[in-house]
Amino acid sequence: MYHVSYDYDRGTDFAKLKTYSWVPLKPEDQISESHEGRIQIEVNNQLGSKGYKLVSKNPDFSIVAKVGTKDEYWYGSGYYGYRYAHKIEAGTLLLDFVIPREYRLIWRGEAAAVLDYSYSSEKLDKMLSEAVEKILNEFPPPSPQ
Repeated sequence: MYHVSYDYDRGTDFAKLKTYSWVPLKPEDQISESHEGRIQIEVNNQLGSKGYKLVSKNPDFSIVAKVGTKDEYWYGSGYYGYRYAHKIEAGTLLLDFVIPREYRLIWRGEAAAVLDYSYSSEKLDKMLSEAVEKILNEFPPPSPQ
């Protein structure tokens, strides 16, 4: 069971966005390589099915993925290029989509679940896949009328 939410910048024309890249995590935000790889694979698959293309240079938007390992506040600016302040609970996957040249957060999706670290890697993979699918179900947001 997941609690999923998202929000976005209503001034962004998401129809113009076609390419994306990943932002490397700053050292204190890093998660295990296996988890980071799983998240990226799932997000890449979901976005690829919607027609978005992963590129290494000049993306239309960049993605920052974080996983909450304990209840805490995340805040800051600088490294990721945009200001953020967000309360996060343990077991939350957070995806931020940012316009890199403007340092502007345009979309944030998150899914929170109760995690038991005794889960098998197969169960964690399944949960991660479901969480990413649920988060990105609402991306891109509807076009303004």
